Amino acid sequence: MKVLIAGASGLIGGRLLAALEGDGKMQVRAMSRVARAWPPGVEGFALGSDPTHVLSAACEGIDVVVNLASMSESACAADPAGALHANVGGTLNLMRAAVSANSGRFVQLSTSKVYGSDLSGMVSEETIPHPTSHYAITHRAAEDYAACHRFAVVLRLANGFGAPATENAQSWNIIVNDFCRQAATDHSISIRSDGSVWRNFVPLSDVMVALGAARTWLPAGTYNLGSAKSMTLRAMADRVATVASEVLGVAVDVRVGASIPATRRTALDYRTDKLRAAGVSLDGLIDDEIRSTIAAACDAFV
Repeated sequence: MKVLIAGASGLIGGRLLAALEGDGKMQVRAMSRVARAWPPGVEGFALGSDPTHVLSAACEGIDVVVNLASMSESACAADPAGALHANVGGTLNLMRAAVSANSGRFVQLSTSKVYGSDLSGMVSEETIPHPTSHYAITHRAAEDYAACHRFAVVLRLANGFGAPATENAQSWNIIVNDFCRQAATDHSISIRSDGSVWRNFVPLSDVMVALGAARTWLPAGTYNLGSAKSMTLRAMADRVATVASEVLGVAVDVRVGASIPATRRTALDYRTDKLRAAGVSLDGLIDDEIRSTIAAACDAFV
């Protein structure tokens, strides 16, 4: 099987590339916006100044295209026009190249934020999307372009987290990775808010499982990708602190901002029944992923 990973230099792309490298049944191509060194045996492509030609060449003979390429949430907020060009136009152009090359599958990684911000209550694939940020709006539009492929799988990822496969500064900007970094460097975790907001956190080990199913046998369609249970930011910070205390051998405390007594938040129920019913088994090994992320933070910062 020949697989093209677009956005291979990101956190998830790096983990996927590492997972596929040792698979003798896979031929892997990697693509990023700028030229970089790739592992031996991986054919690399940089979009450069002639993206149409590069996309065509990258998709030639490819069985599966996995699109992980997008601008970060902060970059989208700073440059909405750039986000539209990169996230939406980039997906359209990649999908067209994949169709022209007769690729068998197109996997699009999207985000749970297409449903809205600060999610609460039950959220399933039947929930009407209500994206409110440039990041979410462009991902929702990209989903529709991806679905133009004859066999497209769209995964709406909740809050993924985990250790980067290679040095990647942006990996430490996401919530749980930042908690792990703080624990490793400061032996303390700080949250600006009172930590009562709900999130669904999913370890990258489960993301790899879902991507494996999506690129091989998962039926076409849109799926929520998350953990079986959601939790508050404070609960996740406490969990990271507990694991970090065991790993580091020192006490790690959690500090939160002032609470707002009048604010009552409804628990989030991010439903992944559709994915699980299709046969995708997610282990939900959150503590194991936290341990490996703390170890990576120690290597990077301590």
